[in-house]
Amino acid sequence: MDAIAISESNWDAKTVGEAYGLMKRVTDSTFVAAFQTVLYFFGFTKGLSKKLQGSNIDIVQGYEMVETVRQVLRNARSDETVYDTVFQKMETMATVAGLESLHLPRHCSRQTQRSNVPAETAQLFFKRAIFIPYLDSLLQQFTDRFNHLSTQAVQAFKILPSRILETSGSETSLIMNHYLEDLPSPESFQQELRLWRQTWEGCKLSDRPDTIQGTLANERTCGYMFPNIRKIFTMLLLTSVTGSSVERANSSLRFVKTPFRSTMGRTRFNALVLMFIHTDIELNYDKIIDMYASRHPRRMLLLNPLS
Repeated sequence: MDAIAISESNWDAKTVGEAYGLMKRVTDSTFVAAFQTVLYFFGFTKGLSKKLQGSNIDIVQGYEMVETVRQVLRNARSDETVYDTVFQKMETMATVAGLESLHLPRHCSRQTQRSNVPAETAQLFFKRAIFIPYLDSLLQQFTDRFNHLSTQAVQAFKILPSRILETSGSETSLIMNHYLEDLPSPESFQQELRLWRQTWEGCKLSDRPDTIQGTLANERTCGYMFPNIRKIFTMLLLTSVTGSSVERANSSLRFVKTPFRSTMGRTRFNALVLMFIHTDIELNYDKIIDMYASRHPRRMLLLNPLS
């Protein structure tokens, strides 16, 4: 960009102007401070984002990871040494960008279009104008998305057969209090939970379902004997950690509904989308061919008309 902005004779005026403007922007002190601030906090959330965007995720583990990251961010809010470390990286980047040092933007007595916090030094200004507001916004987004009620709701995953033996009495009390109004027989929940624990205590770990679907489909999960637990698992089927599954389904539409295949029925369209999303499911092609042959016997006769 610097070379384009200098050699005006080899480039048109629009390209030179855009290169010069972009170069001035990325070497500005405010950009350097914002870039290093975002880069530092993304170091905490990068792994969490990848984990939450996965198709197979342990929802309890997901919320535990969220709480861990949130607690680290809270500690960074009160730890002065954290910003000092980030500011040193700001100064290093400013030197690489050709700046002698980070400088304060122009300050006036009244400014409503940009941050105009009072500060005597650049270090204090960027802390008040960028570092602290961004950190507070990040913490608020964690609170809004992973609030107290949703955290309590997913605690019910601890009564899955694969986890029930490790669940304490206080945790089951929290689960009951959260779902109390929705349980068909709340007065017998504790007794039902003891029966549920006894049912899976003698089973091997490999025989205990670790998913809601597997638990509800298991013959031991009797609706007459465990009505409250079945109700909780049914409600948990509507709970998700993130909306990445929906976003992944929407993004796959452009691969399925192409300009060369833009008209199709609903059944075919749904089947193609599911096959595109769930690529981990193995298909039995022989069985598919047999099903097609049984449904369309006349068409199968045309495969070898000379025989």
